Amino acid sequence: MLIITADDLGFSPSRNDAILAAARAGTVSSASLMVAMPAAESACQQVGEHVPSLGIGLHFTLTSGRSVASPESIPLLVDEQGRFRRGFVSLYRQASRPEFLEQIALEFEAQLDRMDMLKERYSLEVDHLDSHQHIHAIGPIGEILEKAARSRRLPVRLPREPYGSWRRRFPFRTPLPIGDMKKAILDYCTKKVPRLFK
Repeated sequence: MLIITADDLGFSPSRNDAILAAARAGTVSSASLMVAMPAAESACQQVGEHVPSLGIGLHFTLTSGRSVASPESIPLLVDEQGRFRRGFVSLYRQASRPEFLEQIALEFEAQLDRMDMLKERYSLEVDHLDSHQHIHAIGPIGEILEKAARSRRLPVRLPREPYGSWRRRFPFRTPLPIGDMKKAILDYCTKKVPRLFK
């Protein structure tokens, strides 16, 4: 069975509209929801009303939007207004620090709890876990998702990037092999992932 998933549901009203149009047309069969983004609840309401069979997954984020947990409880991840302030590389560099991982786990549980609330409120079918910008490819963060996935019997979607994807789309605009660099980083981060997600 082929599953086609649209990421970033809840990111903005326009992104919601595009994903829902594709779902109604039968182009996508699943969507990954960013519960930390402002258009998340309206997305769930529209899914419940118009495409209730659409599979929904938690698109865990630590790089976009505002935290679900209180900013005071996760100061290593957010600014005083609760905005996430780190990118993939910064998360990777800090991921071995126990206090950093404790705060990531707090935010992950908060996002899971919000997902559960939205699931109940709008009768959604939650069928997978993944992350925004592939942050669960970072081993210790992936282990946090994997533990929750096992307890909930949910699959975790893993990132696999083709070589040269950027150069094929923009062959004359950039001399940098961005797609190759991204793939190399993800391959390095995920080389132990098959052992984590059996």
